[in-house]
Formats: sequence, structure tokens, C-alpha cells
Amino acid sequence: MDTGKSGSAQPSSLFRGSALERLRSSDHIDHRARLIPAAMRVMTLAAAVVLAAVLAWSVLGSVPTRVTGQGIMVDDGEGAYAVQPVTSGPILEILVKRGAQVAAGAMIARIEQASLEAQLGGAAARAAILQDHLARLKAAHAADIEKTDDTAGRQQAAIDQQIAAGKARAVRLTQVVADDDAMLTKGLVNRTQALNNRQQLDQTLLDIANAEVRKVEVEASLAQKRDELARREREKQAEIEAIQADIARLRTELAVGSAVKAPIGGIIEDIRVGRGDVVSSGMVIATIGQTGERRYEIVAMIGHDMAKRVQPGMDVQVRPATVKKEQYGSMRGRVASITDRGVSTEELQAVLRNLELTKSLMGNGSPLLARIELFGDPNTASGFAWWTGDGPPFRITRGTRVTVDVIVDETRPLALIMPALRKLLGVDA
Repeated sequence: MDTGKSGSAQPSSLFRGSALERLRSSDHIDHRARLIPAAMRVMTLAAAVVLAAVLAWSVLGSVPTRVTGQGIMVDDGEGAYAVQPVTSGPILEILVKRGAQVAAGAMIARIEQASLEAQLGGAAARAAILQDHLARLKAAHAADIEKTDDTAGRQQAAIDQQIAAGKARAVRLTQVVADDDAMLTKGLVNRTQALNNRQQLDQTLLDIANAEVRKVEVEASLAQKRDELARREREKQAEIEAIQADIARLRTELAVGSAVKAPIGGIIEDIRVGRGDVVSSGMVIATIGQTGERRYEIVAMIGHDMAKRVQPGMDVQVRPATVKKEQYGSMRGRVASITDRGVSTEELQAVLRNLELTKSLMGNGSPLLARIELFGDPNTASGFAWWTGDGPPFRITRGTRVTVDVIVDETRPLALIMPALRKLLGVDA
């Protein structure tokens, strides 16, 4: 009986206890409730924001496909003019500084020409020796001619005397012969005597003629002597003149070879050598850019495998080598033109006029040449427009090496993610 009562009372007691517990719950209102921590709420909110941003970007954003190339900034479609020596040798002095304005033909540097200077010194010494020899030769010839003239003068005087005496005798003998002829007809003179007188007249006339011949021979000998001495002097003078011509040539070569001059007027943009450096013919020792209002663009070389995707009008991100992309971004550009075939080294050299730069940009292949126009902006320090911000606080100048990223396509991120999700979930396209 008691057992039955106790069994029926136990459930009632339990029910009453739980009810009482619920009734007393308001008594625990001063106890601290367990809530989500503030840091966790911030993290959750941030994750939600990031997730929303990612979702928005995947739908509204775009991922560009780029074709990259290397190039250089030029103006009016041309690079800077190269300053190149025509000979080899060590630099004696650099006569200009970077940024200086020079006129066409102005001296840029002087190159030592030891070999030419030695040749010039040797030629000048030989010329001096020959001139001394010529002076002494002329003095000796003058003395010789004076002596010869004196001897010839005495000979001619003696001959003149002989001729005069002979002529006087001939006059007398002519008269004697005439008288003999007159008396011979009358028989007043011996025929043998008359014949002897005529023979004497003939001999006298022959002696006069021979004397006149000797006089001419003396004069001819004197003239021949003078001609021979003059010929020797002319030969020596010709030798001197040949050396003087060689000296003039060496001086010209020295002036041209040692002087490195500006091919055009403009601004010295770059000096690549210093005093004492040994340079070779054709080596670029400095570059000159023209002054005035110029139109700037990028000459870029793009690999043949990817260049076919590049078309005029495409946007370009231009990254100058002197600018940190992470800090300032890239300059705005647009493809103006691109060749339909690979260019040769000679073709690029004709544009840049800098063989070292040409070889550097050409590499080992046959890239396509793209011309990229830049957007100017007078409100930026660089003078150009940038994709983000105002760019660096300094000017970007002609001759700056750049990397170009041509944006050939833009794709929604969602379009890139969906194939991977389908593959992951095993869903057919």
C-alpha cells in the first residue's frame, strides 16, 4: 500500500520541481549571459564583406590578358642621335656635361691618337731635314753656277777674240784673194801663191765658224748645267712637297680622328665614357636629343609568338624602368601600329640609331615592332597620364627603357572560376 503511494508520488514531485525551477528563473537575471565575442563578430563581418566583394568582382570585374614586350621612349618616331668617334684610342677629355645644350658640329670629346701623332712628328722631322738639305743644295748650286758662269765667261771672251781676229784676217785675205784674181789674169802673180792665199781665207772662215760653234757649245753647256742643278732642286722640292702633303693628310686625320663632334644640335642626354677610357670606331660615347616641342611614343619589340594578338587601338600599360610599379603604377598608352612581320636589326637601327640598344631590344629572334602612343598630361610631374594616380614626382624623358603590357583581352573572373567549379562538382558544361 505504501509502495503504491510512493510510486505514484514520484512523478508528481518531479513535475512540481521542474515547474518550480522555471518559476524561479527570474531569480537568475543577475547572472552573466554567454554572448559571441566582439572580435569574432568583427571577423565575421569582415569575412562577409570580403566574400561580397569577391562575389561582386567575380561578376562585375575583369582579368586582363597581357602581351609583354620591351621598348624605349623616343620622340617624333626616332631615338636619340648617337655620338660616335671615327677612330680608336683613349679619351683625353670630355668637353660637355649631361644636360648641356650643344650646336651641330660642337666638340664633344677629344681622343688621343698616339700613332698619328708619332707619324706626324716623324714626317715633320723628315720635312725639316729635307728643307735643310735643299737650302744647302741651292747654296752649293749657286756657287757652282757662279764658278761655271765665270769659266764660261772667260771661254766666251776668248772665243769672241778669236772670232774678231778671224774676221779681221778674213777681211784682209778676201782683199788679197780679190787682188790675186785680178793680177792672175794679167800674169802678174803666181797661180800657186794665189791658191795658197785662197786656202788661207777658207781656213780663216772655217776657224771663225768653229769658234762660233764653240761659243754656242759653251752657252749650251752652261744652260745644261743650270738645268741639271734646277732638276736636282725640283726633285728635292717634290720630295719635300710629298712629305708636306703627307703632313697635311696626317693633320687632317688627327683633327678629324681626335675630335668627336655633335652630329646635330640638341641636349646631351647621356655620356657613357670618361677620361682615360679606350673607345673604338663607331662606339656610342654619348647621345643627343633634339630640343623643341616633340611628340613622344614608345618603340617596342614584341615576341613573334604573341604579337599576332596585338592590334592597333589596344590599351597598353607602360612601365618605365625608372619607376616602381608598386608605388606609381604604369603610364597610359595605346597601340598606334604594329608590323605584320619581324623586323631586322638594320631596320630597327635605322629608327634608334644606337647599335647597342638595337641589339639589346632585338634579342635572338625576329620580333615585331609596335609603336605605342602615349597620353600627355600637363598636370603631372612626369608630363604623361597614368592609369592610377599622378605618377612619380619627376619627368619621364626620351631614351627611358620601358616594359609594355598590351591588354589583348579581358575576361570576367566568374568565367574563369566556373570551369574549375564544374570540374570539381562533376557537372557537365
